[in-house]
Amino acid sequence: MASVFKRCPCAKGLSDEKKKIRVWKKCDHSATVQWRNGGRGSKLQTLTFKKKDYDGDHWGAANRWAAKVEGAHAVQEVVKAPRRKGRSFQEAAEKFLEQRVGPDSTTISYRSNLRTHIYGFDLGGTSFGALQETEVTREHVKSLVAGKIEEGYAANTVASIYIAVAAVFKDLKASKIVESSPCAGVQLPEHVESRVFVSPTLEQVDILASRIFGPWQIAVYLGYAGGLRIGESLAVRRDQIIETDEGAVLRINRQVKDVNTLVPLKRRKAHQYRDIPVTDYLREKLDDHIGRYSTPETGQLCPGKLGPYANLTMFYQDFRDGVGAAELPDEFTFHWLRHAFASRAIQEAQLSLPQVAKILGHRNSATTERVYWHLLQGSTSNAIKVLNRTFTKQGYKVMAA
Repeated sequence: MASVFKRCPCAKGLSDEKKKIRVWKKCDHSATVQWRNGGRGSKLQTLTFKKKDYDGDHWGAANRWAAKVEGAHAVQEVVKAPRRKGRSFQEAAEKFLEQRVGPDSTTISYRSNLRTHIYGFDLGGTSFGALQETEVTREHVKSLVAGKIEEGYAANTVASIYIAVAAVFKDLKASKIVESSPCAGVQLPEHVESRVFVSPTLEQVDILASRIFGPWQIAVYLGYAGGLRIGESLAVRRDQIIETDEGAVLRINRQVKDVNTLVPLKRRKAHQYRDIPVTDYLREKLDDHIGRYSTPETGQLCPGKLGPYANLTMFYQDFRDGVGAAELPDEFTFHWLRHAFASRAIQEAQLSLPQVAKILGHRNSATTERVYWHLLQGSTSNAIKVLNRTFTKQGYKVMAA
């Protein structure tokens, strides 16, 4: 016997079946049909009917299917639930990227890995992206990881590729499209701890910038010498260079989103801003950029190619080319430029944590301390050197041996 019902709470508390049915006929929630083709031990078949798929007549469609099942059983025919034509993994992943809520930098990283390394990966006659979202197996994911290792990618890059796939399946599992993630238990190569990064030299920064579309090159220097995030760097305007009594600052208040729009800074409202000190090095780069490239009426230092603002995906395509040209690690990202700035500010300039937090736009200095704790673990010799300078400034002189 086939049963038709709804799992929604609309008829909760009602014991009378006729009353339940009257409520279910009117509510918009999906209807479910369940039946067995044999005795109690046979597999339970389930089919769901959504309102959007049946022009509002999903309850009627569910009952018509139940009647079909009953009719087939009357002549001892087996009825199996039709297999829903699923999306390809690529379609599911693109939908995930479109709807994802979270840091823009993470979405950009996922998108770059999916489009560059995953969709087109050959699995022996079919690409990873062409697989149905429900057909991807653990063996497919293991083949992807093994293939990228064989292609010579760094362990961190392979891990980033795996994480992008895992993020898509985490979302599919939460949406009940798949019962479990095929990424579970897949062994990854050992990779360096995420906070171990390479600080590029000035020459490497110049090479990296040179491979990027001309009007966008200044973004590299804003990250490296100002600690700006990628979206913040691409949103800087010419009129945001402010001269103050204490020196020049960049007064930023917007960042570029992936959808070619501007939004407030991270953890800030539209009217809030952040001041970035402009060093002589950064001022030279800004002046050179302004003199070389014309700015639109909006004053954007990094105007878009197809719209008013720079496209993050297009920027990253150039950026990856620059990383290779500068002979930087494969896992080098724009955020490492920001890390390089923080490293100089903490270790060499010895700015206070609250001051560094203010420049970087962290919620508070506790965040800065947590992220850059490894930089605060200075050597004993350096501590002695710094403390000695404080006594020297007060007039202390080292006695001759």
